[in-house]
Amino acid sequence: LAEFEEATGAIAAYRSEIVGRLRLAAPNSIASLLAPTLAALGQQHPRLEIDASFSDRLVDLVAERFDVAIRVGPLADSTMVARRIAPVRSVVVASPDYVARHGRPQVPQDLVHHSCLIYASQSAVSWRFRVGNRWTQIPVSGRFRSDSGETLVAWAEAGLGIVEGPDILLSEKLAEGRLVRLLEDFPTAEYGMYAIRPSGAHPPARVRVLVDALMERFGACRETF
Repeated sequence: LAEFEEATGAIAAYRSEIVGRLRLAAPNSIASLLAPTLAALGQQHPRLEIDASFSDRLVDLVAERFDVAIRVGPLADSTMVARRIAPVRSVVVASPDYVARHGRPQVPQDLVHHSCLIYASQSAVSWRFRVGNRWTQIPVSGRFRSDSGETLVAWAEAGLGIVEGPDILLSEKLAEGRLVRLLEDFPTAEYGMYAIRPSGAHPPARVRVLVDALMERFGACRETF
């Protein structure tokens, strides 16, 4: 079936058509970033069907029959094929109101005295900073936790605490002044936005056209996918 689908896609590509159903999984927090690109693909390719599932849970691409997933952050080892779409750096932010009421941390260690918003279900969480010539893990805590990045950012805007998140998701709120950057003198981890697909030599044309569109939108070095 996979070979038949690949052959059908190759014929369609020869005709400059993209056909079939594209099943995409991505985090809720980047839905608004991906929506314009998906809309443009739908307009450019009338025979392309798009089934986009947005969830902050880690999906199983093979078991759930997704063609491709978009992930932001460090990647775990796996048999999947990954392509970096854009570089992403972690930033630490809070609302101006929070800073006015609780002060601005001057060094990463000051975070232990602040209410931090935690993207995790673990009991212990740490954020990573470069202090001097070495990387340091700073334990953080707070009374608000969620597995939804959007929820954590909304809580930060409401002045409930400090949050760490990808700059690609926070740049607009920073530019508008709804959030302010903290600890800018201490570099944080750099990772990326990635497209992940099941292993195989030739991804379907519908996957390639999506990844090319995202590369054009967000920009990154060209790599083999």
